[in-house]
Amino acid sequence: MSADERGSESDSSSEEDEEEEDNEEQGGLHALQVLQQQAAQAAVLVENSREVYVGPRLNYNGPVTVNQVLHITQEILSPEELMRRAIAAPAGDADATRVNVRSCAVEANKAGVESLQQQQNVFSTPRKGPSLMVVVLWFLLALISIFSVCIAIAFAIQRPQVQEPDSAFVYTNSSEPDEPMPNRTILPGGHYIFSKLDWRGAEALSKRPLLHPIRIVIISHTETPKCLNFQDCCERMRSIQAYQMGRSGIKGTEYVDIGYNFVIGGDENVYEGRGWDVATFHAKSEETLGISFIGDYRERDFLTDGQIEAAQQLLALGVNMGKLSPSYVLIAHNQSFATDSPGKNIIKVIQKWPNWSPYLIIR
Repeated sequence: MSADERGSESDSSSEEDEEEEDNEEQGGLHALQVLQQQAAQAAVLVENSREVYVGPRLNYNGPVTVNQVLHITQEILSPEELMRRAIAAPAGDADATRVNVRSCAVEANKAGVESLQQQQNVFSTPRKGPSLMVVVLWFLLALISIFSVCIAIAFAIQRPQVQEPDSAFVYTNSSEPDEPMPNRTILPGGHYIFSKLDWRGAEALSKRPLLHPIRIVIISHTETPKCLNFQDCCERMRSIQAYQMGRSGIKGTEYVDIGYNFVIGGDENVYEGRGWDVATFHAKSEETLGISFIGDYRERDFLTDGQIEAAQQLLALGVNMGKLSPSYVLIAHNQSFATDSPGKNIIKVIQKWPNWSPYLIIR
C-alpha cells in the first residue's frame, strides 16, 4: 500500500471517531435536557412564606417505636439505569417514569401510616375503671359522712323542754351567809337551822297544831340521794316537798305540806319543815314530832358524827324551849308505820340514845 492510501485511511478513521464523539455529546445533552424537564415539572416555587412543608407529615408526642416496612411493587432502578433509560426513552416516557416514582412514594407513605397505627394499638393500654372494693369503700365513707351530718343537725336543732314551774314553787338561788341572819338559829356545834324561807319552800295548804310539850319523837329517812352542801340540800328539800304535795308530776302522798317537822342534811345542818308547832304526817296523834335524815340508810348511806350531833342538839333545844317534854320517847318510823324507814344503819345509832324505846308501837 502506498503512502497516499495509508494517509487517506487514517484521515477517514479520525473522521469516524470525531463523528462518534459528536453523537455521544449530543446524547448526553439530550439526557441532561430530560432530567432538567423532570426537575422543572417537580419543582415548587414559594415566595414570601415561612414554615412551608410539602408532602405528608405526621407529628406524635410520646415514646413511640415505629417499625416501617415498605412493600414496593414497582421496579427499583439504580441511578445509572435511570440515566440510561432516560437517554434511550423518548420524551413522552418521562411522565410515566415520574408516575412510577410517585406511586412508589404513595405506597411507602400508606405503609408507614398503617405501621404507625399498629404500633399505637400495641402500646396503648385501655384504662380500667375502679375496682368493686374501691367503690364500696367510697360508698361507706359517703354514708358515714351523711350520718354524721344528720346527727350534728339533730343536736343543733334540739331544744330542751322546760316545764313552767308551779306558781307556788318559784325559787331563787341562795347560799350560806358569811354572818348568821336573825332568823337563823345556830346550834352549839355550829350547825345552822335554816327556815323554810331559806330553802324557798312553798306555804302549807293547811296546818294542824301540835300539843306541847311533845311526848313522842319519830326518826325517819327520806330514802333519796344525799346532799352535801347548802345548795343541794335546798334543792332536795324542794323536791321532797313537791313530791309529797303531789306537785312533782309523779303521784305522791298529796300532803298539805312537806311531811317532816325537821330534816337533817348531809351538810350537817338542820332544815325546817313544819317546825315546832304543826303536827307531822308520821302519826295521827297531835303529840308526835318527826325528824328525818336526807339519804337512804337501809344499806347505802351512814350517819356522820356531825349529823348525829345536830340531831341530839336539836332535841336538847326543843326541851329547853318547852316544845319537847323532858321525858319524851324516841322511836323509829317503822314503829308507827309499815315501812323500812329509817333503815338499819340509823336504827343501830338511835337505839343507843337516851329516851330510846323499842317497845312503843303507835299506829
